[in-house]
Amino acid sequence: MNRTGLCAITSCVVLLACESRQPPGLDASHHYAASKMVATRASDLVWNDLGLIPGVTIAVLSGNPGEPGHYVVRLKFPPNTRMPAHWHPRAEYATILSGTLLLAMGEKEDLAAMQPYTAGSFLVVPPRMPHYGKSEDEVIFELSGPGPYEVVFVNPADDPRKK
Repeated sequence: MNRTGLCAITSCVVLLACESRQPPGLDASHHYAASKMVATRASDLVWNDLGLIPGVTIAVLSGNPGEPGHYVVRLKFPPNTRMPAHWHPRAEYATILSGTLLLAMGEKEDLAAMQPYTAGSFLVVPPRMPHYGKSEDEVIFELSGPGPYEVVFVNPADDPRKK
């Protein structure tokens, strides 16, 4: 086989390996369709109380995290803010924009298991995977995924909505 033929076969194998792994019957456009351009300058962000973890604020960049469809938000955690063990029914995608987030997977919180994620770090948390964390300093991260966004605490006593 000549070099051109080998390159063509290699390219096909790479394309097949990168092919979408989305389950049959789901249309990605359902979650990611945009009907208009959205552009927001950092200075124009409107930060509101998240209403879940004291001191944590949220800025909605696109979509509505409380409804079906794709959303993009930013969350700001004050220093030393604890995120008790929790999970989400749908995947979440996070990029740390500033600060250091300590994070670990599991239902039982273990400080020694937490790993530091600094600006530029990217995380994908699959649906129903328990995780917990703590902000080391002020942390801002961008979170996106298919809505509605929901939080289920592993220990119901940690849920501030029930206090």
